[in-house]
Amino acid sequence: MKDFATWDGIFGLNSEPKRFTLKQVSEKTEIDVVKLRKMIHKGLIEAIKLCTHFGKCFYVAKNELKRLHVCIYKVVRNE
Repeated sequence: MKDFATWDGIFGLNSEPKRFTLKQVSEKTEIDVVKLRKMIHKGLIEAIKLCTHFGKCFYVAKNELKRLHVCIYKVVRNE
């Protein structure tokens, strides 16, 4: 996981690592915190894809979600 993004990186593609709470991710992605927790407990996939209404997609590492701190490691432009 070399590609990290800061909170601003979701919009500006910066490359410094930063951690976020589930509440912060919920606010940006408009996915309910309870739903995020259910995704974690189900252990769906190793990387959970979250899409924002800004047209950006990013991936959340499952092991970071389990610690309830989200580490954004890849930002994908939705061209």
